[in-house]
Amino acid sequence: LTNSSAGGSKKDVYVLGEYERVMLPNDYVEIEWKKEQESLQIDSQMWALDNILTSKSDKKAWTDTNQVLKGGATYQLTTRNQKIKLNTYQTILTGESRDISTIKGDYDLSIKQATDEHKKFVKEAINTLDSMELAQYVNTNVNAEFAWADGGIKVYSGANIKDLKNGSTKASTDNKYYLHSNVNKHGDMSRADLDVKEHETEYKFYRFYSDTSGNIYMVRSSKLEDVEKGEGIILLTKSQGETDLYKELMEEHEEILANEIIELDKRTSALTKLLAALERNTGNDKTASWAKEDGKWYNEAFNGIIVVIQKTTVEVGLGNEIRTTVLDPKLIPKTNNKNDMGSEAFVSQYKMDFTEDTKMCTFKGQEVFMKGIEQLFSSKKFYIPNMTVQDGR
Repeated sequence: LTNSSAGGSKKDVYVLGEYERVMLPNDYVEIEWKKEQESLQIDSQMWALDNILTSKSDKKAWTDTNQVLKGGATYQLTTRNQKIKLNTYQTILTGESRDISTIKGDYDLSIKQATDEHKKFVKEAINTLDSMELAQYVNTNVNAEFAWADGGIKVYSGANIKDLKNGSTKASTDNKYYLHSNVNKHGDMSRADLDVKEHETEYKFYRFYSDTSGNIYMVRSSKLEDVEKGEGIILLTKSQGETDLYKELMEEHEEILANEIIELDKRTSALTKLLAALERNTGNDKTASWAKEDGKWYNEAFNGIIVVIQKTTVEVGLGNEIRTTVLDPKLIPKTNNKNDMGSEAFVSQYKMDFTEDTKMCTFKGQEVFMKGIEQLFSSKKFYIPNMTVQDGR
């Protein structure tokens, strides 16, 4: 407001708002990973070479090289470690903004609590990943898209395999067959579980604040002290932010910066909610230096909210270890006689023994799921003919 004295001098003065402003911050959590084709590799010195299995003339689904394993064949599993990012977005208040605010609810909006909550989230996620195992699936439909698709069954030591309808009811229980659960000794080549390695956490801070001229600013940094004290760039001027926020950001700023802010706001609504909470462009006094055009002199100044993004990368896989196992002969299709050998096959494949509807972890009491996690590691399809390694070529 411009205050005029009896002597005619003018001075801009600040005016307190009449009402308490309320803002409900959003938290956001995400798990980032990139699906790689055949992230789990299968290799063997015992790929079938029998003419009856590899002849292209029969137009079978399983005649490609290094694709067919007979019952009793030894094979190895290795992985390329997958990187997973565990990300949290939280709103915090510091300094003057914190001093003048009344914080209600279960969370105090401090950097300490935001850090502690992120660490709890990461610890739970790592525990879940560390408990995950690789599982083998077999499907009697040799043309199935995936071995675990309709009709496919998970096979393991002593598993019920009646659905294969090959004359066997239970899978073999000898230790040389299958990968095994609850084997904690590193170096054990039959372990089904994965190893998890945690890397350092990356931080990024964004502060959004306003001034009495109606401008909205942003300052960002990897250090909290820099955003607390730093001067930001103007994101929105007095006349902006009341209609199409994202369109205005794209028009006023470089595409990379605009998209960065838009993606942040889509996750947290930090900028949208700050604009809704602030009183902007009210009053009628064209003598104010910033309101000569429209007279809307009152714009609420606020030292700002801070969004902290924490990203922790973890590596998951078999590490440098090789898993070795033997293909259970009880998994081969039924053979009526010697002339029948090589005429039938089942399809088999490995993937994570986990489904996307299984809880990954929690964040501030909310359950978190990882879509597609069951295919974090998956192998190529291989085929099991109605032959064993004991049968001649």
